[in-house]
Amino acid sequence: MALSPQKVVRGTAVLFQELFVEEDGTPLLPGDPSAYPSVSIISSTEEVVQTGVATQVIGSPGRWQFSWFVPADVDLSPSDTPWRIDWMLLTNGGRQITRSAHFVIIDNIEATPEDRQYFNLTFSGQTERLIVKFKDVQEAVQLTIIDPGGVSVTLTPRIEEVKQGQFYMYYADTDALVRTGCYLVIWNTRQTAVSPPNTFVQQVRVPELFFWQLQPDFRLLIDKIQKKIGHVQAYSDSDLYGYLQRGVEILNQTNPVSNWNLTNFPTHFGFTTFLLAAATWWGLQAQYLSEAELSFNYSGQTVTLDVDRTGFYADAMGRLKDYLDKDLQNTKRNALRRVSVGSIATRPYDFGLQSLVTRVQTVNGGSSQILPLFSRLGLQ
Repeated sequence: MALSPQKVVRGTAVLFQELFVEEDGTPLLPGDPSAYPSVSIISSTEEVVQTGVATQVIGSPGRWQFSWFVPADVDLSPSDTPWRIDWMLLTNGGRQITRSAHFVIIDNIEATPEDRQYFNLTFSGQTERLIVKFKDVQEAVQLTIIDPGGVSVTLTPRIEEVKQGQFYMYYADTDALVRTGCYLVIWNTRQTAVSPPNTFVQQVRVPELFFWQLQPDFRLLIDKIQKKIGHVQAYSDSDLYGYLQRGVEILNQTNPVSNWNLTNFPTHFGFTTFLLAAATWWGLQAQYLSEAELSFNYSGQTVTLDVDRTGFYADAMGRLKDYLDKDLQNTKRNALRRVSVGSIATRPYDFGLQSLVTRVQTVNGGSSQILPLFSRLGLQ
């Protein structure tokens, strides 16, 4: 009767046990306890990884144990290609008895509380481990990932299950995520055959290279106070990425309207500073609301205590908003006017009025020709 665990976690110690008894329960004893029972750990490729001699479990005649530390860098083994532990006992009478048990090696997935990030962030070209956890084992688990272009790939065959603590963890590794943008991760699960299906949607975002280049400057501006990452008031990388995206939208909607993103964002004329200011202004909105919820006042017979830091955040946001309102529109218009918008009859015309050449009909339709040009000039 094999008592070996079905799954072992790499980077941890595992204790294998085996029972050697006769049919009537009489313990089988080795002829040489210093050499038997011998134990061999066999990999999924039939390579001998570890050998040794088992020791008897005190107070349990016939039961033997063998401890093995699973290397942290050992290859994982799917359930269809398990590892094996072989036991061999040679008794006093020369009788040879063998036992074998299979096991699989899984990764160390910690059953930690839900991460405070609303989506996962990873670098372009890297793989991502997708994880979902339940308090009860699931009968069916399916996984699909949809890339930013709308192409879906099923990852169900890659799903592994591991139980740690009170949770059942299901995880799968993606291929390299080479496209920037948002990947949708869709989990479809069913606890029992008669349970209703459940659908969980996660997001994995691959930021543009410009975000990683801008991230240190952004954190220096918005997160100057030393905070412990993971604390509710800390700014995670995914938070900063979301704020920068909103900052680009603020710059785009400022007249003259533009269509920038973090891939083609202009870094000249001080636009990077405007982007940091807009993203910080947006990010401080959340901090302002957090401080408003944490504010309180207490008044006793001799003690009065008021805690309200919203005023400091309001002042900071006000200065950033004044800076954007005062300088962004003019800088954006002047930058766009430096770029030629085409030519008429081989004569170039641009945003400088000295070389502006365009024809306006004096009959119906004249205004419809000049107004779009004014819009491109930022004059409308």
